[in-house]
Amino acid sequence: MPLPKDQRGVYGNPREDFERARGALAGFTGLGEEPSVMDYGASEAVRAGELASLLSSLAGFGGLGAVSRTVRHAPKVDIRGLNALDREIVSGADAQKLREFFHPRTMVGSDTSENHKIIAGYFPEQAESYPETISHLFSREGLPTVAYQLSPKTNTTHIPNFVSFEKGFGHQALEDAYQNAKQMAPDKPVQLVSLPDQEALDFYRRQKGWIEDTEDGANRFTRKAQGGLVQTCQCKADGGEVSHSDLYQQREHGDQSVAPQEYRAFAREWTQENPMMAVPSLTFAIPGYYAAKKLGLIRSRTPASLEQVTEAYKGIGDGLASLLDKSR
Repeated sequence: MPLPKDQRGVYGNPREDFERARGALAGFTGLGEEPSVMDYGASEAVRAGELASLLSSLAGFGGLGAVSRTVRHAPKVDIRGLNALDREIVSGADAQKLREFFHPRTMVGSDTSENHKIIAGYFPEQAESYPETISHLFSREGLPTVAYQLSPKTNTTHIPNFVSFEKGFGHQALEDAYQNAKQMAPDKPVQLVSLPDQEALDFYRRQKGWIEDTEDGANRFTRKAQGGLVQTCQCKADGGEVSHSDLYQQREHGDQSVAPQEYRAFAREWTQENPMMAVPSLTFAIPGYYAAKKLGLIRSRTPASLEQVTEAYKGIGDGLASLLDKSR
């Protein structure tokens, strides 16, 4: 049954405001304090689950009710994370303030690992050596939870130090660091050098959009600038390996031409994370979403396009191919 016009909302592409979209489909509007998938601190896995739920709802709405309703029950984590913590931004060479911040974690008798204590000790040293460094410190009830530093360089914005004392905040803090680095210097790539231990390397290798190489024997990770992303990043020329979040940001900056690549990246990343759910759901959701746009059931910044459909199916193939490569 068609939705009344006043319930259709304004949404369309995969990264549109999910709350209003789901509210319209359910026949009501507003979801209270439920976080948005447009929150850049959100887990990529949670974003994928929520966005897939939207696509699946659209598919069912277009008469393709065979899409599994279990998509709506994708595992969730607290994507509000950093917003629930106290944030303090320290500019300049205020090394003493940094020492005081980390003291509960570095004092004698704390259960903090030696590696974490060492990294915490680097923060005041960096501030003293490079006064232009900005430190972002997050805590809960006075206890340090996660922290990072940004330091402007000639050709890049550097993340010299990054530490998370509790599980679940690392991804969000790294994304927060990237977004703040882009505010400092929109046209410069963001770089960091990982500690050599396997746990740190595995963490950075799991993050979307970061490219790994080596510098003087150290593992360096770079995330490219937003401007000219598809042309400049070290990936497939058609954007097949660019992260979904980066393509969304590029489209938000006015480049609507990347919409098909954004569809492809979304399908690829969700297939990589959960192929058993993604493949059957997207198989029906992709044409359902196209049909809904074509029939004018939803409004979008880009028109219905068979190229978007084709790229989305290519994304499923990309995701399955990468999984096969890893299994060999």
